[in-house]
Amino acid sequence: MANKGMLTIASSPPAGRTTIKVDTTAPRQTILGFGAALTESAASVISGLPAATQQQVLNDYFGANGSGYTLSRTHIGSCDFALSEYNYDNTAGDMALANFSIANDQKYMIPIFKRAIAASGGVLKILASPWSAPGWMKDNGAMTGNGSDGSLLPADYGVYAKYLSKYITSYKAAGVPIWGITVQNEPLGVGGSREGMQWSDTQTNTFIRDNLGPQLQTDGVGTTQIFFYDHNKGATPGDAATMWATTILKDAKTNPLVAGTAVHWYDSTFQTYPTELDAIHAVDPTKAILYDEGTADNLGDTGDGTSSAGYQYSWMHDAFYWKKDDYDWGYWFASRTDHPVYEPVYRYARDIIVGLNHWYVGFIDWNAILNKDGGPGHVRNPCPAGILVDGSTPYYTPIFYTMQHFSKFFRPQAQVLTTTVTVAAGVPATDYDGTPTQDGNALIAAAAKNADMSVAVVLFNETNKPIDYAVLLGTQNVSSTIPAQSIQTIVWKP
Repeated sequence: MANKGMLTIASSPPAGRTTIKVDTTAPRQTILGFGAALTESAASVISGLPAATQQQVLNDYFGANGSGYTLSRTHIGSCDFALSEYNYDNTAGDMALANFSIANDQKYMIPIFKRAIAASGGVLKILASPWSAPGWMKDNGAMTGNGSDGSLLPADYGVYAKYLSKYITSYKAAGVPIWGITVQNEPLGVGGSREGMQWSDTQTNTFIRDNLGPQLQTDGVGTTQIFFYDHNKGATPGDAATMWATTILKDAKTNPLVAGTAVHWYDSTFQTYPTELDAIHAVDPTKAILYDEGTADNLGDTGDGTSSAGYQYSWMHDAFYWKKDDYDWGYWFASRTDHPVYEPVYRYARDIIVGLNHWYVGFIDWNAILNKDGGPGHVRNPCPAGILVDGSTPYYTPIFYTMQHFSKFFRPQAQVLTTTVTVAAGVPATDYDGTPTQDGNALIAAAAKNADMSVAVVLFNETNKPIDYAVLLGTQNVSSTIPAQSIQTIVWKP
């Protein structure tokens, strides 16, 4: 990401240009921030680097002179990006949780989180999500299912609420405060492919209202933010995410206990579902929509996570991220109409820009750092990350810099502004390969006003040609050109 210098403010824009009109008169949602997950896999990769490189990576992500990340996510017990399957109390029937211990996390996760918090200047907010309860609390008796994930036994709702609360108090005692939790990662199910546990919207509502919320209050951690759903956005306003928001937010007793909806993007490689985000927001405009997981998943061109010799490690080069070189899980298992081969940078830029324009308060990337094989992990699920490591050498991918366009300039407490893009006549929505852009757009943009009164505008040119544009802010404007296949950020200082 390079600084291109100053632009000249004018009173009227040149004729015939694409325009981006920013309305400062009606600020919208307030931004929490941006970030990336520190899983056990990520923490172990950082810990394996030379000491100076470890600190550089943490500074580059969480430091004020780096990406300035103020959000991170982690897992409660193991997930697919843990080094083994584990939980914090594997003693069946231990209803008092006398054997509860976070000792597993003391090796990699807690030390790295302490250093990340320090690198952030103490402002890092950590969101934690369970992939599964201990198997003895579930109807299938296991954390990982066989074709299905299993569900929490109703008789164990109370002890599981204590388990989650004890995780929060134990981490706090270890020097890592947990800002928020989600009730369950991907509760609609993962088909037994990794740790998982299925919930319905009504079950989740009951658990929050009658067990989790009261337990956190009892244990003195009632300020912990609770998010629900934590699964994929979808195509229609009436689908799962909106249904869950309606069930939970319309319950007068549950509503005060929750912060809002958490969402992922894995239903499509290019759709962003703005209509559904608007529908979730409309259920209760006072509640947040937080994007808390997504990645350019499933590295491989010959099958689920498998690569040909020519494709292997192509993701260790910048060109991979700007071409239709990535195949997600849905390419192999779902509809290729919704899951075509795609450009990873496009997926990130589109989702963040459209999400901000439709009520996101933050965006948390999945693993902050992995090895060049997209791991390690005890479940095979190779994925890239913002930083990939070859031996002891970190490679900063274009995803890292794409995220910086937002995290460095849309700061916490910024308010999103309505942004209207009018594409000039003669600007075709044509991708680098001569086909129409996958979402039908040529240029998209988002803007926010920071607490210091500066206004940041991020533009993304999806096409194969430069686009001349003018940004209009009140009675002033600036004009420039955004190159083909590029992202630009303009900062308007008072």
